[in-house]
Amino acid sequence: MKTVYTTLPIYKALKDQCGERSSTNGSHTNYSPVYTPKHRLPSFMWMDNGDGTDHIDNIYLVDINLVETDITTTHFTGILPVLYTSIAGDDYFIYNGETLNRSLPEGNHYLKIIMNTGHTYYSEWFTVDCVYCNFAETFIGTGFAVTDMEINYTGGGVHTADSIPRQSVYLGQVISVIFNLLSGTGPSFSIVNNAGTPISAPSSALVGLNELSLIATTASDDCFIRITASGNFTTSEVLIYTQYACKFVTLSFTNCCNVGDILYENDFIQTLWIHSDNIEQSYPYIEKGQENGEGKFIPTFRRQEKTCLIRTAILPQYLIEVLHRLKMHDVMTYIDQVGDAFLIESIETEHEWLFDDKYFASANITIDLGDAIVTSGCC
Repeated sequence: MKTVYTTLPIYKALKDQCGERSSTNGSHTNYSPVYTPKHRLPSFMWMDNGDGTDHIDNIYLVDINLVETDITTTHFTGILPVLYTSIAGDDYFIYNGETLNRSLPEGNHYLKIIMNTGHTYYSEWFTVDCVYCNFAETFIGTGFAVTDMEINYTGGGVHTADSIPRQSVYLGQVISVIFNLLSGTGPSFSIVNNAGTPISAPSSALVGLNELSLIATTASDDCFIRITASGNFTTSEVLIYTQYACKFVTLSFTNCCNVGDILYENDFIQTLWIHSDNIEQSYPYIEKGQENGEGKFIPTFRRQEKTCLIRTAILPQYLIEVLHRLKMHDVMTYIDQVGDAFLIESIETEHEWLFDDKYFASANITIDLGDAIVTSGCC
């Protein structure tokens, strides 16, 4: 196999992980693995490159205590990466960030991938976090037993359960509800205001993976999510999110053609979640004009831009490579702390290696959003 350096590299051996290589050279440090939300993994791919594999047998999630959990059927049913042959004739296995059938446990993990030929591959470490703003912590209602947002309803007839704490929504805001209905009759979900009036259309669940979108039809400063049950049911962990990340900004990027070994011909998209408390905005200003007869400068052209500077934590070597390759992509999207999305006009990355063996670095990412104000003459 051949590693492709995306936001989550896959290696042929455990010793190829950045932390393992740095430990061998004596410079192991606490660094920031790539972040991912609970409902998906960072996008990844690898080339078969002569190993002759044609399918995955098992995928294990390995935690910091090296405990392995088989997540092949629980998380990857229907979305297990399959063999894909590129236009150029190279064989790839690709995961494009699809929603998993179950949520991932928080913390640091890596993947152990067993192929049908007996080859074993390993991902880089990643951190599962509550990246997106959590809209509900639990539900309260007759017949509803809720443990870590896994719901078991045994009330039989029609009953409702309401989420806590209360939240606010604006007109048109989208709330996502993601879970797997393991058994029973599908409940419906809706946004309800403090008067008990629904302010979104109800969205009903079916057995299997559900990704429901609730759209607020009016603003409310005191609302909640209501589950309406018409029969018994059991779910996996129910994730209820806003559409933006509270503690993070998001960089998503893709390209119209392949970039080296990174295969974009099948609509591959990469996403990075970066802590938003490291964002600095600046406002470069340019003016042109001429002096009048009294020697006073009269501007005839003014332009002010807005750029964002992201200062990262300590990152592994492969993420530095990913960041430097951002400028080679023709479609890049930046989502800020309040969920506003911008197309990136240009991006620059600078980094500073922190140890002699060059396995870790900090980076500065400067983003030009093309958000410029121009005036000329008197207006």
